Amino acid sequence: MYSRILEDEDDEEYTMQELKVHWNDSLHIKFKIAMENTMCIMNEQELEASLITKNTYQVKNHSIIKQLKFDDNKDEVKLICKYGKYEGECGPMDNIIMRKASFTGKSELKKEELEEEEKITYETIYELKKMKFSTDCKGEDYVFFLVGGQFKTKYIFFNSRLTRINDTEYYIYFSPPLLDPIPSDLKDAASFSLNKPIGKIINNMEGELQFEWYGFYNRRTKEREFKQNPFTNKIENSSIVLKWCDIGSVDGMGFN
Repeated sequence: MYSRILEDEDDEEYTMQELKVHWNDSLHIKFKIAMENTMCIMNEQELEASLITKNTYQVKNHSIIKQLKFDDNKDEVKLICKYGKYEGECGPMDNIIMRKASFTGKSELKKEELEEEEKITYETIYELKKMKFSTDCKGEDYVFFLVGGQFKTKYIFFNSRLTRINDTEYYIYFSPPLLDPIPSDLKDAASFSLNKPIGKIINNMEGELQFEWYGFYNRRTKEREFKQNPFTNKIENSSIVLKWCDIGSVDGMGFN
């Protein structure tokens, strides 16, 4: 799986992009891509591509994505795309570079982890879309919701996906990879489960969320890791309250 890591100069057009590649052989690949930006939502769909030159694959039957160009080690892939011509098309996203969410450890764990992700039906929670919450709106720690949640605190930075429990409650799932800064004690992040919730949010108060943190579940050790709440750096026995904040600037996302 490859994902686009937001840089400081990025804006809201590129809020989420993920690419999953299945290597049939060196000449043909199948892949799925999901993205969301201010112009559209592109749900996952299986596409095919064929090798045309070294590390470059021509995409079949897609109006926007024309080619995938991998580096020699297949650690990065560049999307060669055609800009949208009509209002509502998914674009522009030309020359976007996506990095591999690397999995280490035994090969059977890699396979199982990827299969786990397919079991979860993630969804966009429209009640929270484009909203930012924090314990202190003047601070730098926040969670920003679009497709899932992007949690960025002084202690940890990671993306997540959401599933609905009921009208007010949602489970949070880890979406690899961990982003910089990565805590020094999280050396086995490749073993984190993708189908066990890492937390829960309750949206039953106007302008506030209740946020409960479980920690990442390590499938290899069968234990939770980073159990301290990312906003307080403490192991909390109950949920904490996150306040809705005016969007302003969220690390280059550019909302005003």
